[in-house]
Amino acid sequence: MGKPVDYDKTGYFTFDAQHQELFDITDDLCRALDDCRAKGDVNMAFSFYENYIKAHFDMEESLMKKNGFPEASDHLKEHRFFIDRFKELIASFEKAEDPANWNRVEEVRYLLIEWSISHIANDDKRLSKYLKK
Repeated sequence: MGKPVDYDKTGYFTFDAQHQELFDITDDLCRALDDCRAKGDVNMAFSFYENYIKAHFDMEESLMKKNGFPEASDHLKEHRFFIDRFKELIASFEKAEDPANWNRVEEVRYLLIEWSISHIANDDKRLSKYLKK
């Protein structure tokens, strides 16, 4: 990666700042995987990302609940899908005997970049619009 991710911002400052931070963390994680760093280093990058995304989703979900967002159920399903998929990829990496030959790096990249861009452009943008009313 190494370059800024081009995505459609929500217009809600807190979301956009956290999304940018997530893409920066994604860059670090993908670089660790691409550079075949030690398994412990990659696990730390996974853990850091997991903690940040959990805090981000918790913040969004709190705002949805507090403001009675009518699409909250669907939005939460998207968050659960992401978390479940991410945890499955972490578990797969932890089981890999040789991290340098782990063949799921592109799945990580897809989930953390492509899925996120789509989620931001659609789900988060609708939430942001609702919160601005």
